[in-house]
This record gives sequence, structure tokens and C-alpha cells, in this order.
Amino acid sequence: MFTHQADFKGPRALGFPLFNGPLLIEHPIVYQKIVEKFSIKEPFTLVCHGPAGIGKTSLTRLFYLKNNKPYDYCVFFDASTRENLIKEYRNFSFYYHYKLPVDDETSDADLIAIVKTFMSKHPNGLFIYDDADNEEVLAPFLPDKSGHVLITSRYAKWSCPSIQLEKLDQENAVELVKRLLKNNNHYEQKKR
Repeated sequence: MFTHQADFKGPRALGFPLFNGPLLIEHPIVYQKIVEKFSIKEPFTLVCHGPAGIGKTSLTRLFYLKNNKPYDYCVFFDASTRENLIKEYRNFSFYYHYKLPVDDETSDADLIAIVKTFMSKHPNGLFIYDDADNEEVLAPFLPDKSGHVLITSRYAKWSCPSIQLEKLDQENAVELVKRLLKNNNHYEQKKR
């Protein structure tokens, strides 16, 4: 659900899911590529795609946590279905109710147009669309040349620039299992 997350210390961090525990999969090379791509001031869209569970959402968390200062606001949308996107945009508009003329009767098409207009008038934002099914579903929701857009998806064929996250090699997979076991042991000790 779209909510303001007080545990994120950056500018207007809206909709970020609560993350408990350490970042498990970091992808430092891909992370650095994202930083380089978003170092420009102009609007830019980038897709990180790869198999389920590879760490795409964790990568967006890392990018946000380390790079939120240049943005006036940062928004995380669950883009897994069109219905979720509508719900996320409606929640976004209710959060900014004093700036967006949206109510329960506003049509989906008007809602999308109103949110996109708001985004275009406030171009210094980071918009993260997580778990997008494909470009056809997501395209009508994307801001028109406004801010930085970071998309995660299992789908590989996008018309905008993209970076593929590969399956973990054996060394990184072993390291991940060690971290998971260590975190589990820490959790079990806290329960006692």
C-alpha cells in the first residue's frame, strides 16, 4: 500500500515498502551503472530486469538510500498490475489532495492524466515502478519527460535503456546463504 514511510530519511519518500533487515543482494556493478545513468539532470528512464528474486527491488532500495538528496521527492509504485497502478496513483493523489483535484468519482483516465500533469510540474523527482509486467501496461502511467524513472521488471524487452541482472554466480550465492543464515540466527536469538 502507498504510505509515507518515516524510516526513510530522504525527501518525501512515498510508498516505499518497509524493509526489515540488511540489504541481501547488492549487485554493486549494476548499482554503479544506475548511479552513472542518473547522474544527468535531464529526465531519464531506466529498466532493471531479471528473474524473480534476483534483487531488483533491493537494488531500488539501495539506490534510494544512497542517492535521494538531489530529488525533491521520491515515489515507489507497485506496478505489478494495471489495477495496482491505479490504486497507487489514487493513493498518491490523496496524499497530495491539496494539490490534485481527485476524488472517488474521478475516472481512471482522468486520474492518470492528473498525476502525470503533477509530475511534469514537479520534474525533480525519482519515480520507481516496481515489478512492472511489461511496457504496454506501464507506458500510459509513466511521466512525460519528467524526473528520473527507475523500473524493475522480469520482462526484458523495453524500448528505453535497460540493464539485465544476472543470476548469482556460485560465490555470491554462497555469500547470500551465509547472510541469510546469520540473519536467521540473529532473529532466533532476539526471540529468546
